[in-house]
Amino acid sequence: MADPFLSPFAEKFVDCVYNAGSRQLGYLLHYDYNIRKLRRRAQDLATKRERLQGKIDDAQTRGDIIFDDVKQWIADVDSITLEVETFLDNENRANKKCLKGWCINFSSCYRFSKEAQKKMEEISLLLAKVGEFETVSHPDPTPRSLSLAKGSSDAYESRKSLKKQKSLSNE
Repeated sequence: MADPFLSPFAEKFVDCVYNAGSRQLGYLLHYDYNIRKLRRRAQDLATKRERLQGKIDDAQTRGDIIFDDVKQWIADVDSITLEVETFLDNENRANKKCLKGWCINFSSCYRFSKEAQKKMEEISLLLAKVGEFETVSHPDPTPRSLSLAKGSSDAYESRKSLKKQKSLSNE
């Protein structure tokens, strides 16, 4: 009969080993699915970036100032997009067969599938963050030169020198 004290520990141990093993095996079994899903997620991210870039362009046309977190998100998207493109290019060129094509190279499939999963998680975080951007900019405060122009013309040094020259020429 099993010791009632060890039973919960043994059960927990078996669960941990089973979950870890099934996760690792899942990378191999779902290799094609993970690569296809990464391509779809990367395309979704590119679409969201284009939409946000349109809002940014409109805001810049109005002379608004773009929020720093929006600029950072765009930079992060550009970075992960470049990483995904490089990854997919490497995945396409990789030799995923061994023994002259007779069997699958499990180590490269495992590595590519696991890396695809990590990149999908990064993309998911960026896609979730884009929903936080209700607005991408704020109006630019009135430039100092315009506020001075509303006052007297004595505010500019060039005006003072012109007035001085006029007063000297009138005398």
